[in-house]
Amino acid sequence: MLDLVTVPDEIADEVHASLANFKAQITDDRHQALLDYWVEKRAGRAMPDRSDIDPIDIPKLLPDIGLLDVIDGGRRFYFRVVGSSINRAFGHDYTGHFLDEVAPIGYSQFITLLYRKVVQTRSPVYSLGKCRYRDASVRSIQRLLLPLTRDSDGVEQIFYSTCLGGIQGDFQCATQTVDDIITNDGLVYILSANEG
Repeated sequence: MLDLVTVPDEIADEVHASLANFKAQITDDRHQALLDYWVEKRAGRAMPDRSDIDPIDIPKLLPDIGLLDVIDGGRRFYFRVVGSSINRAFGHDYTGHFLDEVAPIGYSQFITLLYRKVVQTRSPVYSLGKCRYRDASVRSIQRLLLPLTRDSDGVEQIFYSTCLGGIQGDFQCATQTVDDIITNDGLVYILSANEG
């Protein structure tokens, strides 16, 4: 396995005070639809309860979404459900595994920083960036991470969608997996917890 060349100590982010400004950063219709669903289920609260989410409501989004458990306040993350498109794009079936068990160390550290932003801020996080692979190809990657609770004030789970695309080369024919990523960078946007 090839770890990321560099992993930042922190992720630079941009906080948006309004839902409209946050949504304006999102470039994929699948992420927009998932965010709209999350906002609807939130019903004015800080975040929806897990019991508010029903996959039957969003069948077209299922291949690109997942659900992970926040373990011990964000020390670890467990993939409860991972959509088929995500598993295919990364070359692994993450369902039923901890992040740090199935991803290279550097990559899992980067993603852990994103997940912890959700836990710490109790707010949606959107990341738009690039993955560079050792064969010199580059793919765009967009992640929308949405907090869920279970009868508490804290983030117990993260409902997310991940979409990859080709910037160079043909993504549909790509043979790289997460193990081949050498750098991962991007912009991170956070919806303010005070957004009404």
